[in-house]
Amino acid sequence: MDLHKAHWGKTLAWGFVTGVLYALLFFYSSELLHLAHTTPDACVVEQAGRLTYLHHPTPEACAAQGGQL
Repeated sequence: MDLHKAHWGKTLAWGFVTGVLYALLFFYSSELLHLAHTTPDACVVEQAGRLTYLHHPTPEACAAQGGQL
């Protein structure tokens, strides 16, 4: 019976850690998306007040869209 209690303790502990990590991802999702979109090789294009990010474009393709590297 003690073996089953040990398994429940580990299960609950890892479940709690997983829940905290998911909560942090949810809470900081906008910052993580901003970091993902603003890599050094991203082209930023503003269209109708919204920002669009093009990844790995050539300078000509970025300029054609009206963006900046």
